[in-house]
Amino acid sequence: MHRQRIDVVVFKGNELVLGYSQENDQFRFAGGGIEDGQSMEEAVTMECLEELGVRVKDIRKVSMAPFVNDWSDDKEKTLSNYIPTLKVFKRMQKYVGTVTTFIVAEFDQFDTSLYGKDGDSLIPVVVPVQLGKELLMESNHTITNHRMKALDCL
Repeated sequence: MHRQRIDVVVFKGNELVLGYSQENDQFRFAGGGIEDGQSMEEAVTMECLEELGVRVKDIRKVSMAPFVNDWSDDKEKTLSNYIPTLKVFKRMQKYVGTVTTFIVAEFDQFDTSLYGKDGDSLIPVVVPVQLGKELLMESNHTITNHRMKALDCL
């Protein structure tokens, strides 16, 4: 059985709180796997604290979808545009067959008490929603219909 995943669109008024990954030179949403025994809300809270150093409130589920990134070896060439390193490629293979829940949550406050705990901390960047969409697209981030639906809920 595969772990469920979450992608969290964190917003602050008319702005998005994105994470910038220096390792991948990409902007992305906070997110990750839901651990055994962990609720969706607990996972959202932990991922936002660990990856962005932010507390969130008003957590809303937007949609669920199969994790569309099929990390099979025959797609490695296509994915090389999206995943810049073999290390990241191998790390993402564990998500084959998972379901991603897309979440919208409101920024509450910065809290660095758990920031970087999972080793996947991102640099938090607060930008207007439209600029956030452009940064995600420029980062070759897979903007699926479900991710766009989450962004459109703002």
